[in-house]
Amino acid sequence: MVDILKITLDEVFTLGADDSMVLKSGVIILMNDYPLHSKERLHLRTLAQYHLDTLRKKEEIPKARHYLYYDANSKIKLDPARYRFWLEERNFAKYFPVDSRTYTFIKIEGKLIEETNEKRIKEFVLDYEFKNSVAGDYSYFNYVACHKTAFTPDFLSMIESSEVEFLQDTADVCYLYYLNCVVAVTKDGAKTVQYKDMTSYVWKNQVIQRDYIACDHHESEFRTFLWHVSNHEMKKYKSIQSVMGYLMHSYKTRANNKAVILNDMVISDNPNGQSGKGLFCYAIGQIKKVDSVDGKAHDFAKTFNLQTVKLGCQVLVFDDVKRNFAFENLFSLITEGITLEYKNQPAVKLPIEKSPKIVITTNYTIGGTGGSHEARKFEVEFSNYFSVNYTPEMEFGHRFFDGWTKEEWSRFDNFAIRSIQVYLQNGLIKCDFDNIDIKKYIREVGSEFYEYTKEHDFMEYGVRVKKGELWNKFFEEFQDSKKFYGDKRRKNCLKLYCEYYGFEMEEGNSSGFGGIGRWVMITKPDIDNNYTPKFFGDENAF
Repeated sequence: MVDILKITLDEVFTLGADDSMVLKSGVIILMNDYPLHSKERLHLRTLAQYHLDTLRKKEEIPKARHYLYYDANSKIKLDPARYRFWLEERNFAKYFPVDSRTYTFIKIEGKLIEETNEKRIKEFVLDYEFKNSVAGDYSYFNYVACHKTAFTPDFLSMIESSEVEFLQDTADVCYLYYLNCVVAVTKDGAKTVQYKDMTSYVWKNQVIQRDYIACDHHESEFRTFLWHVSNHEMKKYKSIQSVMGYLMHSYKTRANNKAVILNDMVISDNPNGQSGKGLFCYAIGQIKKVDSVDGKAHDFAKTFNLQTVKLGCQVLVFDDVKRNFAFENLFSLITEGITLEYKNQPAVKLPIEKSPKIVITTNYTIGGTGGSHEARKFEVEFSNYFSVNYTPEMEFGHRFFDGWTKEEWSRFDNFAIRSIQVYLQNGLIKCDFDNIDIKKYIREVGSEFYEYTKEHDFMEYGVRVKKGELWNKFFEEFQDSKKFYGDKRRKNCLKLYCEYYGFEMEEGNSSGFGGIGRWVMITKPDIDNNYTPKFFGDENAF
């Protein structure tokens, strides 16, 4: 067995194909048998470079190891093989995400991996050449600054691919990455792990930029904030807390992945927001890598519509989506995974297991009913405790996050861990929020029809009523609404009205002498103050 680290230059006979080295003793060593950034592989690469320098009869081996050199005509040239070795020595590599045919460039620092690109590699190289210039000689810097080819994706693709394995959440464990340690959270507790003891890697942009300190979480200001937006009701509080835990636990499959929809409790045609939904998402971003897109301006039909989303994104927020947001545009993203397209780069397709979880914040209801829609979303609503007239800053006396002490950050971190445990113990906790169903109903039938029918006195029940007369009375009261209620929508409104309130509907056409023409008859149960409308949609959807 050859001790790789003890091999000297004198023992090298020649270099072979497929990154092999032949020793004078006849032993053949394959460099690819050793991990990319291991000491053994780096030593073999160094010997290979020294051997090439010897063959080319370079006088100063250390200087000749540089990827730039002067040819016989005293012109600077770039040696592609040495350029590759030089970049790999500085821990640059290619990375192919699982099940992806395309790659991205990465830089490895210990157990942390940072996504990079050709522009950042160029910046690194130029910075190195500038700082290492001797006696004001910037010849090397000037050469690479003008050598555009050396920084194109095609040319840089010669860098070796790295088969790194990332530490990932499992069904039972959630990992949080702090500066001083990794916290492994299970339903039963949390324990810390040191980076040096890990065998897997972590995306650098997923590291929380503070130390983890264990402490009691009950006095956390964010915990109090959640209690307020839950309308001081324990069931709602636990539901929203489970959502917080769900979003911080990155494990998901096609079967359990849902888009979280954050809505307001207030029913209004012109909602103002400011209930705390954005602050909630910002809090998730203090633990997980969150990217956000403008929900009002986002266009799914445009190319590169997700180009602001980074490869390590764990939660993707569609912020403040417009009234008629088409939820079905997210179906494939929720069940199949995300495709990231950047200009001048190949698209990267991530499977559902490595794609971000989805959050939608809105002041309106998200349209669509039926199993396909309900199975893909989980909705919660925030109370009107906070508003534009009464903000969390007014409540707590300082801005959240920016105004926190080190102790408050520790309480927040430990409350986040507790929320993850709540989710691991219970899953997403369903709660019948006050107005989610009625807002869905209003979205389908319109606020005018809802206002017209909510007192159940707009028609005589249990008898046949002429449809034309019924709708004529409606349009007399809402004169500007006729263009929004065609024949198809009128029929659908009456059908949804009966479904929502648990009524029965018959309809027909009595033509001829003595007939009333097209008619409808609605039969309703006795209405009392304790009557609860039927759940609008699939009551088992959550």
